[in-house]
Amino acid sequence: MNFGYREVCLDHDTGERHPESPDRLRAVRRALKNSHGVEYVDADDAALDLIRRVHDEDYVEEYRILSDTLFEAVEDVRYRFQSNTEMQASRKQSKAERVLTEYKEAIEGDDDT
Repeated sequence: MNFGYREVCLDHDTGERHPESPDRLRAVRRALKNSHGVEYVDADDAALDLIRRVHDEDYVEEYRILSDTLFEAVEDVRYRFQSNTEMQASRKQSKAERVLTEYKEAIEGDDDT
């Protein structure tokens, strides 16, 4: 049995806490190959005329619009999440530096006694 597949699928980033990940996809592929003899072949983009053979024109247009809208929304969320993550990392770094400074001051204070 052949499955169409592209390595670019491994680039799908769902974030650290999502169960869907490149490692999981690799494990599923390996399991299907070992258990069921699945072979993976390079998949081509489906031509729009082929998609229209099996889907209504309204569905095709809705999906295209939805895909564009979702892409924009995901990029916006990813940017905000990344900015928030960077800000949290900065706060953690600042706290770590503060704790280290307080520790050094405490040690130096002990040396004075």
